[in-house]
Formats: sequence, C-alpha cells, structure tokens
Amino acid sequence: MTLPKVTELCLAAILEKATQQAPDKFAQDVMVELLHGQPALMEAVTTVMQPFLSTLAGNEVDGHELDESMRQEIMIMGQFCILGIALKALNAQIEAEEMNEVWS
Repeated sequence: MTLPKVTELCLAAILEKATQQAPDKFAQDVMVELLHGQPALMEAVTTVMQPFLSTLAGNEVDGHELDESMRQEIMIMGQFCILGIALKALNAQIEAEEMNEVWS
C-alpha cells in the first residue's frame, strides 16, 4: 500500500487550521508531537537537518561565498530531504505492518 493521496479539500482544511497559529507556535507544536509520538522520526529529522544548518551557519561552501540564493537552495534541499525521508518511512512502515498481518 502507498500513502493515500491528499486531496485539495483536505489540504485546504489543514492549511486553514495551521495558519490560525503563528508559524513558530505551529512548528513548536509539531516538534513536541513528533518528539512524543514519533521519537525515531524526530531523531531522523534533526539528524538529517544538522548538516544543512551547519552549512547555513557558515559564510562559504566549497570556496564560494554563501549568498542569499545559495542559502535558499540549501534550505529547500533540507526541507525536501526531510519530507522525502518522512514520507518514505511512513510508506515503508505501512507496508511492513501489512506484511506482518499477512504472515501472522
């Protein structure tokens, strides 16, 4: 099984709810939920994000000055790495649980 397709209606409802909070409050709530409900996933997120954050803390990459465009590119890469890992982990967990049900 793959992850369910997110509909525009569902996404609109989640966005509506999420934007009722300040972004820092929403992020904090998500971090706390992950820390308590998905500690392995939270550890993976922070581990994957660390090299991107370390790079952003510097002033250059591979001998090139780290300008605003490069900073944005690094942030986007980090975000999509985390998103990809989380989605693939959720999908793999669903498949593993389905296999366990079949073989139990």
